[in-house]
Amino acid sequence: MSRTVLTITAVTAIGGVNLTDTLEAANADGESIAASGENITLVVENGSAGSITVTIKTPETVKGLAVAEDTWTIAAGKTYIGRFMARETYMQADGTVHIDFSAVTTIAVAAFRITK
Repeated sequence: MSRTVLTITAVTAIGGVNLTDTLEAANADGESIAASGENITLVVENGSAGSITVTIKTPETVKGLAVAEDTWTIAAGKTYIGRFMARETYMQADGTVHIDFSAVTTIAVAAFRITK
């Protein structure tokens, strides 16, 4: 299996979105999104009985030192909304950002770009 390309949903600054219709099951091999240089809002719903960790991979190095990966811990039964800049820090060789999950059973995810 390979990473799922996660669709980025555009939401206007004064608009909204139905999360139930937008969330999709997390992929065991992770998700990828285009490294667009834009702020991306990621919503992760943890429907499992245990906490999970979401990792936004960072292949970048500075002066030979690896940049620490961005990790979010989400408690059981909670929904987390996080934001990151889809740019060089997170960009893989293929031009995408990789998002991994420590578990995917009953985990749902969606990505949003807030527009004017």
